[in-house]
Amino acid sequence: MSQRNRSVIIIVAFILLIALTFHAAHARLQTQIAEIESEVSDIRGLERLGETTLTFRARDHIRAERGAPDEEASSPDEEAPSPDDGLERFIAFFRALELAPPELDLEAAFREYYSANVIGYYQFEGEEITILRQPGRQFAPLTFFERLIYAHEYMHVLQDQHYDLKQIWERVGKSENFDLNLATNALIEGDAEAVEWEVLDRLLTRMSDRELDYIIRQAEQGMTVMGASMPMPQAIEAAFRFPYEQGIEFVRSLVESAGWERVHQAFTSDRPQSSEQIYHPERYLAGDAPISISLPDFSEIIGDGHRQVYDSAVGEFYLRQHLMTNLRRTHAEAAASGWGGDRLRIYKNSAADELLWVWHLAWDGVKDASEFAGAYRRFLDLRYERVESRQGCWRLETTRCFARINETETRISMARNPETALALLDSDY
Repeated sequence: MSQRNRSVIIIVAFILLIALTFHAAHARLQTQIAEIESEVSDIRGLERLGETTLTFRARDHIRAERGAPDEEASSPDEEAPSPDDGLERFIAFFRALELAPPELDLEAAFREYYSANVIGYYQFEGEEITILRQPGRQFAPLTFFERLIYAHEYMHVLQDQHYDLKQIWERVGKSENFDLNLATNALIEGDAEAVEWEVLDRLLTRMSDRELDYIIRQAEQGMTVMGASMPMPQAIEAAFRFPYEQGIEFVRSLVESAGWERVHQAFTSDRPQSSEQIYHPERYLAGDAPISISLPDFSEIIGDGHRQVYDSAVGEFYLRQHLMTNLRRTHAEAAASGWGGDRLRIYKNSAADELLWVWHLAWDGVKDASEFAGAYRRFLDLRYERVESRQGCWRLETTRCFARINETETRISMARNPETALALLDSDY
């Protein structure tokens, strides 16, 4: 046999070996996917109603596709709507509650945090699951942790097929209520988290000690995670964690109360309406809905030049975040835990770059209202100087006024002009 023929045979054999290796890896990947989908469907009691695809992308690809604020938005996924769905409202909301430094580019911060921390997501269009993976491993079987990510994202596929997640988010978007947004996302992500942890338990029970040691080494090697390149406001990080950390506890409470059928009911006919219900599942199960708040027309007080940019609830989650800008976490959580309902109306004067707002809160009881009043006065004492002519007002670069309206309601107002702040506080109650 000639040297040339021998070389050709070696090359052909090498190509055949690569093809066989690729085929074996692909077959293993498909087997893993089928096994995970079967586990998730068995846990949740939901069958797949259509096909889905799995795509692997590197973080740089995800950052370019989903992180750049000046690029055209990609297809919507199961996550809560991004800030550009109501960017002006989002920025005004964060500024009013002092949840971020005024000089921070909130849109860029939001996108940066997302693109730096995302490890997988599901897109409505095309029913496509995307998992973060380093270049060069696009055709390898799933690692242990990728199996868990796939279980989480596949649960979103089943949610979408059975409950129509896109329609749910469209309804939430029409409410323009950030608190309802959080509560809805907590149900969706909490459901997927609970299923993911159940899959984890099942995988661990079938593992040998040797396999478990290998998984622990994998976890130790993967502890380094890319962080955001800019400082993140605590409220943004907390808002991203809330649906996962509190959502799973909420869903587990529903399962403990009446099995997965109760979670099914939460999606179809009884979705949570507030972050309070997520923090306190017993209140949700008892039917404790948010108290509806009405506010008068403030146009005569405000005058020309201001336009309304927000008129909806704040909720217990963002109330906690607001209080934590000046109070300890335990004090903030205690003061916010009696939340019964609220409404914040924000007005903006673009020419003067000025905000003014009125925030009316209702409490579950007299004790809750009193506890909040004491905490908020401490909050204002730490942040502002007291205005001597009125005990209920504090002033720094702006004036903020606070009052108990009755035994179970409070109101806060904020404006640069003290007279305007007082008039907003006193109007029609």
